[in-house]
Amino acid sequence: MNFSDDFLKSLAHINFETELLEALNWDESELSRLQNYLNNDAARGQNVEKVLNEIELEFGKSISEILRKLFGEMIFSYNLHTRGHEIEN
Repeated sequence: MNFSDDFLKSLAHINFETELLEALNWDESELSRLQNYLNNDAARGQNVEKVLNEIELEFGKSISEILRKLFGEMIFSYNLHTRGHEIEN
């Protein structure tokens, strides 16, 4: 059985959402508040480290660590971890 990329991405999303909810003591309103913060224009375009520090102050260290892990996976997924114009064969 083969899993599509979309299915695996959805599964990863569900895993992270569950992890966030657990860290927020299953408070869905806090998850919504976190999502609103991340979708807010003030957070967009900012340095990721600055946003993570603000999230840690507002939501706690465990939330910032989960998001740091998610961002790390996204960086590798989109091949943003390489510098310059390196081309891999």
